[in-house]
Amino acid sequence: MTAASADRIPVGTGKDRLWLLASLLALAVLAVLVTGTTQRGWTPGARIHVQLGADHYRVETAEAASLETFSRDYFATGAAAARTVLQRELTASVTQTFDQVRERLPEFADWYYSLGGEYSRLSMAALARLNLAEDGYVARRVEEMLFPDPAWQTALAQLSADAAGRLQVQGQALREGWLAELARRLEPDRVPAPLPGGAPAPVVTFRPAVFAATLQAQEQEIFAARLGLSTVAAAGVAARVAWQSAAARQAAVMGRAAGARVAGRGLGRAGAAAGGGMTACAAAGPYALGCAVVAGAVAWLATDWVLLRVDEALHRDTLLAALEHGLAEVEQQVQVAMLAAHDEAAAAYRAHVDEEIAMTFEPLRAGVAQP
Repeated sequence: MTAASADRIPVGTGKDRLWLLASLLALAVLAVLVTGTTQRGWTPGARIHVQLGADHYRVETAEAASLETFSRDYFATGAAAARTVLQRELTASVTQTFDQVRERLPEFADWYYSLGGEYSRLSMAALARLNLAEDGYVARRVEEMLFPDPAWQTALAQLSADAAGRLQVQGQALREGWLAELARRLEPDRVPAPLPGGAPAPVVTFRPAVFAATLQAQEQEIFAARLGLSTVAAAGVAARVAWQSAAARQAAVMGRAAGARVAGRGLGRAGAAAGGGMTACAAAGPYALGCAVVAGAVAWLATDWVLLRVDEALHRDTLLAALEHGLAEVEQQVQVAMLAAHDEAAAAYRAHVDEEIAMTFEPLRAGVAQP
């Protein structure tokens, strides 16, 4: 090779070969690293298939914890709100029932200020002093007239039916509200309905409507057992016992206040009867004695009737006010008893709800098929 030909060889040829060799070496090293790395597979996490009516949703199992918390909070808040509504409606229902009792108060006052009522009270009081009759005749008479059977039993049955109806409406609204809110939360995860005979459905399936139906069955069973007619009847019996006590107190007060008036009426009747009999039978000859007895009795009754009318005009309003006061006490006791029965039943129902939620959502969170 001459000097002239050497000058024609490209100067960068040796450097290019070095860069080429370096590049090939780097690629070889990279290939070794890539082929020597263990490949890892990726499998998506377990998913829950939620079927709500005709709609279908697909969510991660991790979402089950969020749905469980939401469900617990929703039913707890709904139960508290339902109690507030129930208390208001229960008060109105019990008041309506006792308004029917109040309508019979004038009937008792009419009996109390009648000749028959007065004579029966005096007779029973005399027999009680001789241990021939029990005390508390007026209280028992009040109970018979204000809480007559079967009218009182019909009123209790209506209270029971009203309470059951309110609980059914509230429970239905609570479940429907839960389903609606659940559908709203699941809306971003809506998927088409699976085709018949297509790919197998996910392992875990949650059907909220079945869950709600289970709660409804438990609700009816629990509230029917704890807030049925038997509970209301027990409250009614307690009311009558309490009323007897209240009426006995009022009768004692009225009896002491009326003692002087009764004694005064007795003296007035005796004087009127004696004077009337003697005057009317003065010319009856040999029949004067019999005539005087009859005329005296008529004068006695007439005088007593007039004095009763005066007594009624002066004290009837006081009597009715005393009876109304005792009735208000009993009404309050019935309201408290029925609300306490509802709270007891509601506590049992909430315990069943919590248990059902735990039984339903624990398998969902674990990704286990439902039985």
